[in-house]
Amino acid sequence: LDTGSPHLVNFIDDIEALDVMKEGSKLRFSKEFGDYGINVNFVEFKNFISIRTYERGDEMESLSCGTGSVATAIALYETGRSNDKNHLINTKGGKLKVSFDHDVNKYINIFLSGKVMMVYHGKFAC
Repeated sequence: LDTGSPHLVNFIDDIEALDVMKEGSKLRFSKEFGDYGINVNFVEFKNFISIRTYERGDEMESLSCGTGSVATAIALYETGRSNDKNHLINTKGGKLKVSFDHDVNKYINIFLSGKVMMVYHGKFAC
C-alpha cells in the first residue's frame, strides 16, 4: 500500500517474538520491491492491533510509524479481517487512532491522531 510512502503489511501471530531488524531488512531489500525498497509493517491482530515497523532509509525499527499505521488499518479492511473504519493501533511509541471512509475504489477522509511528545531537541548552525 502507498500511504505517502510504500508499505508492506505482514500479518503475524507473535509480534513480540519477531526479530524486526532481521525479517524487516530481508523484505525491505528484496528484489520484489526494486531499488527503492519498501517499509515493512508486522501486524498482530487479535483482541487489539499491534504494529512494529522496519523503516527504509533509517534501516531500523521505528517507534511509531503514522503512514504504516494507516496502511495497516486499510489492509485490515481490504483483507476482510475487519469491517471497522476506525482503529486504535498500538506502536512501541504509543497508540495511534486511524479512521477513514471507503468510497467505491478509493479511501477518503483519512485521519491519523495520537499524542505528541518531544523526543529530540537540537540546533543547526547556519
